[in-house]
Amino acid sequence: MFLGHPNATESFVFPKPEGMEYRDAELFLFEANPNFNKELVDLKQALTNDGIKVNIYPSTPVWIDSVSMPFFIDASNHHAAGSSLDPTHPDPIKTGGKTVNLTTVAISQFLLKNFLPDDFVVVKMDIELAEYAIVPHMADMDVSSVMDYLFVEWHHWLIKGDDPRIAAVNHAADVLKAGGTQLPQYNTVSKR
Repeated sequence: MFLGHPNATESFVFPKPEGMEYRDAELFLFEANPNFNKELVDLKQALTNDGIKVNIYPSTPVWIDSVSMPFFIDASNHHAAGSSLDPTHPDPIKTGGKTVNLTTVAISQFLLKNFLPDDFVVVKMDIELAEYAIVPHMADMDVSSVMDYLFVEWHHWLIKGDDPRIAAVNHAADVLKAGGTQLPQYNTVSKR
């Protein structure tokens, strides 16, 4: 969360329209890892108590379509930072984490169905390699028509330089930018 709220887990300040306060926003929060369900519910309660409209999607990874698929949990600590839909992600492999089946949400379709071009939409992704599938899909689906900003934590250190996904996301980023979406440099700044 980035609203300066005491329960926030991140300290990054995201853009907002001129004259708007963060409390005017409607939040849609997706969290794949079931280990964070309680924190997500608690955060919704705290923000709701402060008058902020929050929609939560616990144990719901974002993906290119809505399917049931395995989610690999990093068992290194409670924060499970390396949990991923990608079976090659080294953290769940290294820590011997468990695998659970979760139902994904088609994030491009979700954005196109729920937002209009006049809405101010900021999307933040820290999705442990899934960004290499989702961002090209966003470009293919013309999500830039409803998305003003896309903040992605790229996990480039987890893929090889000749991996074709790199060229695909670079092309997708160009397409999204040409459609009006801004893609600033971003890395999660955790307060944990």
